[in-house]
Amino acid sequence: MVLTPCLLLRALCGASLAAAASNPNIILMMGDDHKLVIREQKDGAPAIELFDLKSDPAEKSNLIDQKPELARALQSKLRHWQDSALKSLTGADYRDD
Repeated sequence: MVLTPCLLLRALCGASLAAAASNPNIILMMGDDHKLVIREQKDGAPAIELFDLKSDPAEKSNLIDQKPELARALQSKLRHWQDSALKSLTGADYRDD
């Protein structure tokens, strides 16, 4: 997995960002010291992981069960970012509807 785009966006945008990795079946959302990873499995269901990058930089411990509220908050930020990106792509945020 190539994380360069994710790290570049973090440097440009600050703590909160969303980025797709080189694999289109993986979505990343980063916030402060945490990273949410959503992977599409072969059956189409999402596998969701949450990592504390400060205390676990190697991403060995999935915290999804210990911090479900943080995972939900990052998913909400991700949906907001996706909606904003879609509006920009379709030009909807540039029109006076």
